[in-house]
Amino acid sequence: MFDIYSTIEELPLSARQDLFNYAEYLHNKYNKKKKSKSFKLDWAGGLSELSTKYSSVELQHEISNMWQK
Repeated sequence: MFDIYSTIEELPLSARQDLFNYAEYLHNKYNKKKKSKSFKLDWAGGLSELSTKYSSVELQHEISNMWQK
């Protein structure tokens, strides 16, 4: 059976450092994805001051017009 610890011990020091760097890269890569799955809703209510000037349908039309320009 394959014994990873003895295999690592047999590697030269530079190869062990490369292995450590790669393991650290993989650790960072997969841990970041777990954190990015949640949404921040800090923008909610950002247009509340426009609620007296526009209805929700009018806001949709205004945004549509902005995107067409």
